[in-house]
Amino acid sequence: MHASEYQRRPAALRVRYGALLLLGCIGAASASEAWFPVRTHNPFLQIYGLPAFQGATALDAGAAAWQFTADIANHADASTVAGESITLDGESYYMNLSYRRGIDNWLELGIDVPVVAHAGGVLDPTIERWHDLWGMTNAKRTGPDNELSFIYERPEIDTYTLNSGSAGLGDVRLNAALPLRPGRLSPTSALTLRTSLKLPTGDAEKLHGSGATDISLALYYSRAAAFGIERLDLSAHAGVLYTGDSDLFAPIQENTVPFGGAGADWRFNDRLRAIAAIYAQGEFVESALDELGTSLQLIVGGDYRFRGNGFSLSFGIVEELFSDATVDFAIQLSLRHSLGDGA
Repeated sequence: MHASEYQRRPAALRVRYGALLLLGCIGAASASEAWFPVRTHNPFLQIYGLPAFQGATALDAGAAAWQFTADIANHADASTVAGESITLDGESYYMNLSYRRGIDNWLELGIDVPVVAHAGGVLDPTIERWHDLWGMTNAKRTGPDNELSFIYERPEIDTYTLNSGSAGLGDVRLNAALPLRPGRLSPTSALTLRTSLKLPTGDAEKLHGSGATDISLALYYSRAAAFGIERLDLSAHAGVLYTGDSDLFAPIQENTVPFGGAGADWRFNDRLRAIAAIYAQGEFVESALDELGTSLQLIVGGDYRFRGNGFSLSFGIVEELFSDATVDFAIQLSLRHSLGDGA
């Protein structure tokens, strides 16, 4: 189903549809703390320090893990409400190299180094042909193919326009995790407090960063062999992001943004599994536009662990369940490597 057709359905129906997709992935197949590290793909919202979807299990002392993630997001949307307008046409590429290390049994530290690129892209004709093949609408794809146009207009702030491609370092994030082990938790459960500090290392004028420092704090819970089903793992988290005043949207910005998510992971065997997760976020700016509103994303895909070398490869597809706050089409490819016990 094409996103624009899907989004015209009543909100309650879309919620039920998303829930059925998630439950279908649970009932048919889970993972084990190897969630898709997905964030928002909206070029105007990804500048903030929303942490990637994570699990609750922290690394043991001496264990380490690194992960390279590549996301491709194709944008095709435009809207005008009460003097406020936005145009999203082009493609964004988000690459991130993360490293985590268990310092002690009570502390995990890490860093995320992202690269952000925006361009006209190459996927417009392919997506349009795919839609035509299945009888889906291309109503939002009326402009020239493979051109870049990110525009936001509003009286309270300066008009923002990006129509030439760019690539560069994004906002680096420093991360810490503190495992919590209350006595009432079972051996198959984990409870962890995670925090991140986003530094203003990216160029805000090119939408590589926000130009400000953001801090997030969240509580993560996971349960292996959920409901007595050996192959099923579940995870959930909730937290809040405190945003510094960005260079672009400070006059209309929300400085406190709630976020949360839940995921299910089914192991077919020791190497192959299916993963589904829902990730929600509040509003980053005060806006009447759906493109800048709350977001509820569904991520579905699979993960494959290579035999005996600590490498894992995952592939996921992102679908927006409520509004246009995320993109028309987004995919993620992720390669991980773990070292040491408990990684």
